[in-house]
Amino acid sequence: MIAGNIVAVYRHGGGLNLRGVAWIAATIIPLGFGFVAAKIVFTHFPIGFYMALTYFLPALYILPLIRGNRLSALRQEWAVSSWTILLLGFVSVLGSYTFLKAISVAEVSTTAPIVNTSTIFAVLGGIIFLGERAKIPQKIVGVVLAFVGITILG
Repeated sequence: MIAGNIVAVYRHGGGLNLRGVAWIAATIIPLGFGFVAAKIVFTHFPIGFYMALTYFLPALYILPLIRGNRLSALRQEWAVSSWTILLLGFVSVLGSYTFLKAISVAEVSTTAPIVNTSTIFAVLGGIIFLGERAKIPQKIVGVVLAFVGITILG
């Protein structure tokens, strides 16, 4: 999976975009530790309480930052697509809950790779349904490498 991400930040003139590699490491490493930590937390707290801490408390923290132009933009966005925002929020929370429930009953090394297949489907969906044509060979190589990594881990 890491190789698939590195292919995504490869430059056509040769070499890697080191900033991209740094972002990969900065996201993948804490994410892996977070999965393992979540499994440990579930022995002490129910999943619903954990989700409230991870979704609701950060939302309360961000609320004071939304004022002025940001608040008017938020109101305008809500007026245009409130049902879409609610639907996507529900799907996101449902997906997170399902993943956390899977972690609580199975090994992280089994469940985490399954969740990471979403990247593969997002890339393929972008190519097929949205008509994305930029860097298709690079995207396909990244998808294949990610799939191989998921298969090896699973």
